Amino acid sequence: MADFQLLRNKLAALPVHAIIDPVVRDVLAGKVTVVAAITGSGKSMMLPGALADISDHQIVVLAPRRFLAIDAAFNVAELADIKIGEKVGYALGRMDGESSLRSHETRLLYCTYGYAISSGLINKAKTIVLDEVHEADEQISLARAILRERKIKMPDLRILEMSATVDAQAQARYWQDIATTAIHAVEGKALECDVVHESIMLAGNKDRKAEEIAISLLDQGRKGIVLFRPGVKEVENTVSLLKQLLMGRGVRDVDVVGIHGGTPSDERRMARSAPAAGRRKIIVGTNVIESGVNLRWLDAGISDGYRKIPYHRDDTGAAALVLEDQPQAGLLQQMGRINRDPAATGFERGLFILHAKKPFDLRRLQNGPAIQREALNGIAFHAASLGYDPTKLTWDITSTAHTAELPSRLERAKEELMLLQLINDDWSLTKAGEFVRHLPVSPETGAMLCEAKLLDEERMRESKKSPRVIRDMVIIAAISESHGLRQDTKIGHKGDQHRTSDLLDGLNAFRVIRKEPIAQTVLAATESYIANATGDELTMLQQQRKELEVLCLKQNVSLNGFIEVARLSDEITNRLGQLAAGIRVDTRDEIDKYDAERYGELQRCILNGDANRLFIYENGGLRDLLRDYDKRRSDAGTPFNGYEVGRGSIVLPPKEGDLMVGELREIRRDKTSDQVALIALTNVTTIPADVFINWAAARAVSHQPIISGGTLHDGKLNATYAGRAHFEIPVSPDTRTKANALVEETN
Repeated sequence: MADFQLLRNKLAALPVHAIIDPVVRDVLAGKVTVVAAITGSGKSMMLPGALADISDHQIVVLAPRRFLAIDAAFNVAELADIKIGEKVGYALGRMDGESSLRSHETRLLYCTYGYAISSGLINKAKTIVLDEVHEADEQISLARAILRERKIKMPDLRILEMSATVDAQAQARYWQDIATTAIHAVEGKALECDVVHESIMLAGNKDRKAEEIAISLLDQGRKGIVLFRPGVKEVENTVSLLKQLLMGRGVRDVDVVGIHGGTPSDERRMARSAPAAGRRKIIVGTNVIESGVNLRWLDAGISDGYRKIPYHRDDTGAAALVLEDQPQAGLLQQMGRINRDPAATGFERGLFILHAKKPFDLRRLQNGPAIQREALNGIAFHAASLGYDPTKLTWDITSTAHTAELPSRLERAKEELMLLQLINDDWSLTKAGEFVRHLPVSPETGAMLCEAKLLDEERMRESKKSPRVIRDMVIIAAISESHGLRQDTKIGHKGDQHRTSDLLDGLNAFRVIRKEPIAQTVLAATESYIANATGDELTMLQQQRKELEVLCLKQNVSLNGFIEVARLSDEITNRLGQLAAGIRVDTRDEIDKYDAERYGELQRCILNGDANRLFIYENGGLRDLLRDYDKRRSDAGTPFNGYEVGRGSIVLPPKEGDLMVGELREIRRDKTSDQVALIALTNVTTIPADVFINWAAARAVSHQPIISGGTLHDGKLNATYAGRAHFEIPVSPDTRTKANALVEETN
């Protein structure tokens, strides 16, 4: 019997079973095959398994999220009666599969799009299954663009695309000019459950919370309920409120669990299991539970109709999560989770309640690809690291307007990556780019790690000092790349909110919690460990997590947030250990021995990079200036480390001729010294004024006015950069004359 035939036998009642043979035949014939099948139809397990049984090489299945890859691999292994990690496995980790479970025997490999891209697997696999393609995030878009280019040069490349809510015809059109396509659709009911729009605008519903609706569904006899929330904080708050409401009513037979991207796999599998006999269960989750294996015991669902997606902010250059309405496709994915097994639920049809202002019919069908709204630095760098010129790739963009804007946006990404010194003009990687491509971080953060490495190498050559800057940068990178640790930015801030940072709070938690033995034990629990752990081992691990959660609560941080930061710092450290010969990086060494000066330096470094992703200033400006200044000082034997900012964000008056670059809040006298001090918020760097004046003069023609205004009564220059960063510069008479001339010319 073929390895995965048992799997197909067990799932023979599912709709996709009827199209297995024609789909496999088309894929093996080299056709780009698109499968549109309703949620819960068995496509993610049966079709890859059928291909693995008949193909002469490994089948690679790409999923948009880690948990989807892990759960699919585990479910296939269980149903096929195969030990996980042998003929079926998964590859995770941000680079080389640090969190993987596979072997040389693995015929069916599940992994994330991100791993396939960063590891280069997207360039090597001969049969690739693209699952959940409707999500169209930037990694899915890049994967499709690369495979399209490969398909042109390699006609026998096998590609299968799958989704429950994709427009199959539109999906196929992307390939039709370069390859033969085939479309297979599994028909099903449009809605598998009764849908109720409980508008929060109607009388009686305006102040009714979704948690109260869940309680009322329990009163109606529902036993398995799912609440969809847009983000991790919303999930945690909803779980807490539900537990309070149930406790207040004396209800003790309902389990309330939360699921999001940071939930450990063992806890996630327990949360998704059917409630025990005599008990009921409420699952609260983000969009991570919209896709994947069905929970057949669910008989009701509630959605607030929102989701959070990343958008690129032009004003700061940073990414921000934006709350927006779920499109119809997203809600259909949520509805597909409800009531697949009436025998288990006792209800002929499930119930889905849309507790939102906007009804289903008034929502847009689908959101466009993420590359239409997100910054292109990362996607362009990944394309270049795989040997592609992103301007020559064919991108699947649904909007004519966005298609017209794409060339200029890619050109801007090219400029910023060149300012970071990661690519050359022909999109080939520089030496620094080759270093950064192997790091599990964004190009911006990678460039800072590269600079930190160079600084430490110079320190080691000159004074034999141990590496320090790169160790600090690893911690900062892990915190910033994990989007901070705070559950609520309004809780726990002491003093002026402008003089602290969520990243600083994360740093405090990292220092306090990371050195705890219990944290080290929990962090050692890899996916591989969990997959092979006994019941007693998992019980002990879950108890340790509870103890660690108490420590996290004392620091007002999320347990899963802390674990993500700590594991990412380990992953960065491991990669640096392989790349930075001679530099030993260990963020655990002496982490509790930072003296006040060292800790102050680290605080200032974080403040320096918080707003604009570590030296990516507004509109890409000042980066080249800093580079030039750094080179001059390096040539003179006094390297510039980029962290020149005063203690506690108070910058003492600069020397005459120096420029304080940053966003300044106020000017006041220091009570201890009676000197004038500049109170700075962030991004503060000292640069000689003549360097700035010369740079400004060279760029004033092609950029926004860099200097405006004139000299103050005390002879200081009042300057504005890009309309955002304001500074006062004490200048010498000669420099002041040049500055005034430039002001007149600019105005």
